Amino acid sequence: MSSKSSALLASAAAQFIVATTGQKLVKVERAAKAPKAPKHVDSVTVGKPSIATSASPMVAKGSMTAAEFQIASRDAGRRDRENAAGIIVSVVDPSLVRGDEIKAIAAFVGYDYREPHGTQLDCAKRAALRGIRGVTALPEGASVHGASVTVGGLVAGMPDAQRKIVQDLVARERLLTAEWIDLSKLPAEETVERTIGADTYKGPAGQLAELAQAALEGIREDLAGYRAE
Repeated sequence: MSSKSSALLASAAAQFIVATTGQKLVKVERAAKAPKAPKHVDSVTVGKPSIATSASPMVAKGSMTAAEFQIASRDAGRRDRENAAGIIVSVVDPSLVRGDEIKAIAAFVGYDYREPHGTQLDCAKRAALRGIRGVTALPEGASVHGASVTVGGLVAGMPDAQRKIVQDLVARERLLTAEWIDLSKLPAEETVERTIGADTYKGPAGQLAELAQAALEGIREDLAGYRAE
């Protein structure tokens, strides 16, 4: 319904009420509502400002050294509070951590609200480490050498299958030697259960010792063949 039709309907209803009840109606003029004042938003502690804001105006870039930034980022959100016993304790308020980090980054390398906060924090921390440890510069006239692909390097980096086989045989030889010595110390008639090679056997210790010795001789023959190549 349009505003004009609403006005006509209201006027007709008023005339009808006057005609039937004899009471006069008085139109009440309502005062226009005052516009609400815009809320002040602190871009540092509340949220992210508009995309047009490129850098933090709080502090000057470079007003904080690398060491000072490390301390400030480490203590972000930390505040001194008095507990129930009246003792001052240092606590970290999670709601203040981000704001403190932004202030520290802005004072050290500058802060850009258009970039991710975590990325800027990581970059600032790496820059602080470089500033504290120092960067070793090359002597004047020194050349930078890069890695080059060569046949020798390619061959050296390839898997050595024969070496793996030899190492496996050596390990098996050591295990079988220890097993054979252990079985030889037991009474020949004592029934034992031992793993020899890939299989498990149960029987007299003397027979298992002979089996371990035979397997050991086979491994040593294989080793001798590989080492002779």
